[in-house]
Amino acid sequence: MIRSAKLACGGAVALMLLGGMICPAMAETNTDSAYGRVEQRIIENNPDFDIQLKYGLNGYAVNDRGSVIRLDIVCDTDFAGNVSVQTSYSEGFGTKNMTYAKDVEFKAGENTTLEFCVDNMGSGIAKVEIKDSDGVLVYSERDSLSIEGNDMVAAVGVISDRQDAMSYIEDVSMDNVYDNAKVETVALSPSDIPESEEGLEAIEYLLVDDYDLSGLSEKQSAAIKQWVYSGGAMILAKSSDENELSSFDGDFVSAVNDTQKVHELDGSDGYYLNMGYGRIVVLPYSLAQTDEKDKTAQAQAALEAGFTDMTQNWIDGGWYYGGTYYGYDVANAANKRSTPSPVVIMLVLIIYIIVCGPVAYIVLSRLKKKELIWGVIPVCAIIGTGAIYMVSLKYRVTKPIGLTFVAADISGDTKREDAYSYIIGGRSGQYKIDINSKYSNIEMDDSMESSFYDNLNAVKNDGKDGVTLNYYSNRSFGTISANASFAGSNDIGRIRKNLTLYTDGFEGTLTNDTSYDVENLVVMSEGYYYVADVLRAGDTIRISRKNTHKFDGGSILDGMRSYYTKKYGEDYFGDDESSAEWSRNYYMQLRLAQYSRLAADDGVVAVWGTIQRDPDMMSDADTENYGSYMVYDIDTLKYEDVDGVYYYSIYDRDENGIGGSDYGDDDLLMYSETVDVNIRFGKNDDITELIYDKTQAGSGKNKVVVQMLNRETGEYDTVFADGQTIIKGQELDKYMSDGCLAMRFISPQQGDYYVDSYLPHISARGGVR
Repeated sequence: MIRSAKLACGGAVALMLLGGMICPAMAETNTDSAYGRVEQRIIENNPDFDIQLKYGLNGYAVNDRGSVIRLDIVCDTDFAGNVSVQTSYSEGFGTKNMTYAKDVEFKAGENTTLEFCVDNMGSGIAKVEIKDSDGVLVYSERDSLSIEGNDMVAAVGVISDRQDAMSYIEDVSMDNVYDNAKVETVALSPSDIPESEEGLEAIEYLLVDDYDLSGLSEKQSAAIKQWVYSGGAMILAKSSDENELSSFDGDFVSAVNDTQKVHELDGSDGYYLNMGYGRIVVLPYSLAQTDEKDKTAQAQAALEAGFTDMTQNWIDGGWYYGGTYYGYDVANAANKRSTPSPVVIMLVLIIYIIVCGPVAYIVLSRLKKKELIWGVIPVCAIIGTGAIYMVSLKYRVTKPIGLTFVAADISGDTKREDAYSYIIGGRSGQYKIDINSKYSNIEMDDSMESSFYDNLNAVKNDGKDGVTLNYYSNRSFGTISANASFAGSNDIGRIRKNLTLYTDGFEGTLTNDTSYDVENLVVMSEGYYYVADVLRAGDTIRISRKNTHKFDGGSILDGMRSYYTKKYGEDYFGDDESSAEWSRNYYMQLRLAQYSRLAADDGVVAVWGTIQRDPDMMSDADTENYGSYMVYDIDTLKYEDVDGVYYYSIYDRDENGIGGSDYGDDDLLMYSETVDVNIRFGKNDDITELIYDKTQAGSGKNKVVVQMLNRETGEYDTVFADGQTIIKGQELDKYMSDGCLAMRFISPQQGDYYVDSYLPHISARGGVR
């Protein structure tokens, strides 16, 4: 049944307790759904204010994900001040999320609607506060919201004039792409669409069925666009040629209509294409008006076409991008602020010692005034301290230091920026930092507090003068970390690829069509890479297959180990430069691993490098800023030597998904002595052979025993033994069942003798499509 939350506001009821004590007023909104319910608890009452809270996408929100909270406020008098919202967890769990605030001016008797897009709903606790222009609290409430848990749900937001005809979508099976995921629909209208990306994080799909979106505001359209670039799937089902995307910018519309980069749906009319880490699916018919016998199959085809690695990640409950940690690492390495020279300090100290010691003694002896030594030494101490103080003034931290790393996707006419910042305060106390307003979805990580359970004291405020970030540091040189994203027109240019992709490398040309030199350039496919010190603006380089390097070990974590060893030596984490380059490259390797292929005979190719461009997340007036700026281009290419299906790594088809199995996704490190892995290939893959890479088996470490479940005997057989590298034909048939393999990996060392072991690199090929 389509979820609907029609909020009806209830009045507050005053409860009298024994002894004349008064408890906070309680009220609950009535609704015909489990979602959208609000249990209101007024803490600081004020009869001048009437406040109604609504949340989510038509009342639908999810634990620990972003969402939208809207307040309808009527004030009986003219009022100027500040309204804030903060979400948190249930009683007994100490952490809170960032506070979102707005400067407001209310006219007496007029209704004002405020929208807050929050990055995390916690467990559904929301605190609302109103303060006057002097910062005095005049009203507060703490509400309990009924929100969804992360329980293997593929949520589909539906915008349609025929909501009654869309309920069948909940009967669609996702088993071909994800076992046990339940499809649920959320009925939406344009007014439900929030103005920032976080507000859409509760859903995996947005289905627009024969509906004109031209009425959306610029901010709403931008929010959908950024949500898609982050991994959302947008399904456009239209039976007419009306321009339902006229509210979106031209770059977005051009990308949707770029038929050169599309892939046709299997068994159904329509096409789909990648857009950032998300996907657009276009159907030339309405799913509400489809014939009864065909509609379930067509809806299933649309959902499967929109399913990406990021979709699976979200269903698993992980909205957070795993590369964020390495983005902060790169930001931290950007600190170029000069520090006191130890030579200068030592020189001052040596002069002080010489003056206080032998110089003072000799001079006073000649003057026959040795008794003055007790006065000379304190005077020298004062002068020496003053000299050190004067030297330190040059290095004093008088305002916060902002260290920012920006990763900009310039793969098309739209530029998508992800910014990661460390902010270091020179002293304990309150800080206020101006934030570039284009980064509307700024999120903060609490790294300055003494423990994970301490409360985060940070406020994002939308005021008359723009967006500010206010936070309190509880110690000198305390740090906080913040990240944000932005999607807009590409003002940098493109790195043009003319590459041919093979299963054993790539070749072709790259042209730098930007006005910047691209430094520390990396080109990477699944398993191979090429590096260059610089690609000058306007220049073209030619890459031959023999100049590409094969991954070390078959996994991404140490894939470039031989390059780093050659450039920096065996200990290539020994300095800031090498660790920053490693973190930057590993950030992009994770990006490449999470980019979805359009078809099973596609491979993913990424190009990235650093340019001399200053990040602009924080104002220079409030922050001493340092940073680095990386550009990248990522896309899919057909394998030239594949006539069917190819998977560089079978672990990409692990049905347990990202982080769901007992081994490392990035380095294939086994977390136990025996690891069971279930591999599920696509329904049309028709896998014909498995290829074991003996050159990378064990990566020079421990060679792991590989077993597969024999469907005929019900026992596990040892495979890839005695030099065997390929399994195909009838031998493969006895292990394959409906495109699935049950595999077991056993470390040769067990128990007390167990040491680190790694899964071997195995590829797969399939039949001609």
